Amino acid sequence: MKRFLSSMLILCLFLSLLGQQASATAQSTKIVIQDPLELIDELTKMINTKKWNQLSSLYSKEMSNEINYFYSNKNNEDNHLGYFNIKSLKILDYKIIPTDKRDFYPVTNVDSQLLYVAFDMKVFEETKHFLN
Repeated sequence: MKRFLSSMLILCLFLSLLGQQASATAQSTKIVIQDPLELIDELTKMINTKKWNQLSSLYSKEMSNEINYFYSNKNNEDNHLGYFNIKSLKILDYKIIPTDKRDFYPVTNVDSQLLYVAFDMKVFEETKHFLN
């Protein structure tokens, strides 16, 4: 049940990520992402390797400044806020949300593709968004 809840809650965090079929830039390396699962996989790798300074490259232009600001804040890291709370993350499964079910999820980009993603995660502290 915890894994299911974790999967459902983490979906909210990815809505802003999936708002684009992204062409993203990480530091000086260009990351071109065509498939939403690639985006989730890239995010998972960045979280597991603690590459916080590259996270904003996976977000839309509108979100990247906020992401940079949040993940450059040492206080957020010390208090395990946001993705800083995740020790490890593994993709278990995913399912594309059918177009006729998209009305249940607020998305600003009508061309975006939405997914349910099931993760196995280890966290520093369980919260409403992050469960072991």
